[in-house]
Amino acid sequence: MKANTLGKEAFDKLIKTYVVFVEDILGLLEEKPKDTEGIIDIVIDLYKQAKATRDYEKVDEIRARLKAHGVALKDMKDGVGWAYEEL
Repeated sequence: MKANTLGKEAFDKLIKTYVVFVEDILGLLEEKPKDTEGIIDIVIDLYKQAKATRDYEKVDEIRARLKAHGVALKDMKDGVGWAYEEL
């Protein structure tokens, strides 16, 4: 084994120690919005408004920005749907 390599067991222990230090000791946790679906609904309303006014540049921008965050919009005959997709 090379001196600059780290075995799986040592790496797993390093990750566990890091998580304990950052989350449990320092209390640093990732903050996530509590109502992501509500936020997506607001963006879908903006998307619908842009479509209604034929602002296709804005429609494309909204789709692209949501897609960059793993959300796909789907135009359906009864409205606009959405789904999470893998990045």
